[in-house]
Amino acid sequence: DPPVPQPPAHLAVLDVDGLLVLGACLLAAAVFSAAETSLFALVDARVHEIIDEAQRAKRRLRSMLRIWLEKPDHVLTAIVLGKHLAHVGFAVTVFVGVDALANDLLKKPLWATVSSLGIVATIVIVELIARALAKQKAQATAPVVFPFVLAVYVATWPLVLLFTRLSRLVSRLS
Repeated sequence: DPPVPQPPAHLAVLDVDGLLVLGACLLAAAVFSAAETSLFALVDARVHEIIDEAQRAKRRLRSMLRIWLEKPDHVLTAIVLGKHLAHVGFAVTVFVGVDALANDLLKKPLWATVSSLGIVATIVIVELIARALAKQKAQATAPVVFPFVLAVYVATWPLVLLFTRLSRLVSRLS
């Protein structure tokens, strides 16, 4: 049997799993950017109206929005943590995927620079689109994205508490 032709090494940067991880990280970054924008676009008075209007079926939404009203600094910290975890996941996946090309990239600084700029541009474009949509449709976006924020809030509670307290300390010192 003749050998099966293989794609050039520079085309086999990421396998399907790697591409799925990249997609998930980009989606997570978009969700957290949308959460940040939509929650800040909702004024407190409107959040109170939504809570009052929410029926029993929307009890979960009411409780999530109450957390936003009662502990906005904690929620913001959870959003920032979630967004940065998504960015780190994206970057790590890309760099693991291009590990095979590391020697070539080091020999070609222009290619390394273009690749890095492409990564940043992708993240920025995804976040800008998410923010624009969330700003226009804040009332519809907030209930959709807030469960993800709540999941990070619960999963990273010690970090949320630590970073929130550090933020308050720095704020008092300045």
